[in-house]
Amino acid sequence: MHISRTGSMRSLKETPVTKEERFAQRFSMLRGLSIPFDIEKVAKSLADLEEKNFPLEIDGLCLDVKGRHGRPKIWISKSLRSRRRNFTLAHEIGHIVIPWHTGSIVDEMDIQESSEVSYYVELEREADRFAAELLMPQTWTISLIERAEHMQNAMRAVYDIAKVSAQAAALRVIQLGPAGFVVSAVRDDLIEWSGKTSGTTTRLPNRGDVISNISMPTHHDPRILALGQTRYYWWKEREELEIPARPSGEWRDILETIVSDFPIDKKHKVKQRVNAIVGGAVRHHSKGSAVEPMYWAIQKALENRNDYDPWLSTALSNSLFTDYVLARIYERSEHHQGD
Repeated sequence: MHISRTGSMRSLKETPVTKEERFAQRFSMLRGLSIPFDIEKVAKSLADLEEKNFPLEIDGLCLDVKGRHGRPKIWISKSLRSRRRNFTLAHEIGHIVIPWHTGSIVDEMDIQESSEVSYYVELEREADRFAAELLMPQTWTISLIERAEHMQNAMRAVYDIAKVSAQAAALRVIQLGPAGFVVSAVRDDLIEWSGKTSGTTTRLPNRGDVISNISMPTHHDPRILALGQTRYYWWKEREELEIPARPSGEWRDILETIVSDFPIDKKHKVKQRVNAIVGGAVRHHSKGSAVEPMYWAIQKALENRNDYDPWLSTALSNSLFTDYVLARIYERSEHHQGD
């Protein structure tokens, strides 16, 4: 038995744009910019540009934005590599072009996700969105995605043509790509970060996980794009899954066999967690539902469950675990609503 799924790289719709992205679109149109263009030349047309050896970990500064002291000044770090330098320049241009950005703004290299949301942080995010739209316009990026055979190819095209960093290219195609794709950035065999396209329901691989331990049965084997010291693993959701026949035995008995050698306290805890994960996925479907959608939902719920609890991991990797899952879904499928 197979589950069929549908998905396409075609006919993507543009996402709503923010005010700062509209300013980037208008700026690009008025300047007649087309990808790729000389971002340094554009920056110098708006501000005095200098490179500095900064004592702090910052990308750059934008000084006297809309001030009374003549042209703005852009200072950027001499240590930046060319592709990050391009994005930094576009970011600083954003500070100059976005009407409500004023004064002098210091751009930190990395704003932590845990940082308190403040006015300053929002200014930085707005400038980032401006820069992404300026260097990788939405319409242009979508056209590359629609022509690409796989999102890995779309990322490579954006990286090659727009001259942005690999991370910027990956994040842009993730933002605009079709449902069904997952990406993980991997360095030294450890996952640094993961993302997925809108509408993708898969649990993401966890940061810090070893890439060889990742199992995603609802997806094809990943395609890998190596850029510098980082490899980008791109998974595409499968169009169908093969469902094994119903096993013999009742699911409660199978689970009991799986945990039979566990210590008493671990046995109870693991049974609770297994039933919560699998039972939760099953209960989203009414009694009498078809087997196929339940099997798909459970596989999605189990993906990337690289748990720090070794007892749960042992249960999930047991050769009988698939039988347990199948027994549960076949039982629920054979029940009629109202029973």
